Amino acid sequence: MKKTVLALLLCALSLCAFGKDCRIMGGAYEAFLVKAGSAAMTKEARSAVIQERMNDVMSLEQAPAISLEKQKDGSVILRAGGVYVATVGKRDAEAGPGSCMSVARLWGEGISRVYSLAAADRNKPLPAQPKLKGKKRTRKYRR
Repeated sequence: MKKTVLALLLCALSLCAFGKDCRIMGGAYEAFLVKAGSAAMTKEARSAVIQERMNDVMSLEQAPAISLEKQKDGSVILRAGGVYVATVGKRDAEAGPGSCMSVARLWGEGISRVYSLAAADRNKPLPAQPKLKGKKRTRKYRR
């Protein structure tokens, strides 16, 4: 009985640790997923910091130019419109599809796609507001 309870507890803890990926949003659209934490941060803390930077990218007036800088240790720095977004490292490559550069490219493509969708939403004209008629007087009052 104890072994069964311990096995179930271990399964539950592993599901929590390797559970959902953290979504990085650009406006109302999902840009990319953060699947791993960094050496100093958990996955949730890292995604919160990246989300703040993504909000800065989405506030740019022009479409951001995506730049990828490969580092000596193999990690890749991702910038969008001059705003530092994240460093894609070994943990991201292990959790994602491929190398650090391929994960960084996917993230950059997601940022470009989301920015273009959000910019299209921003440029849509507002729907025409119907004119509301005022309430008519039912009686004429003497002054």
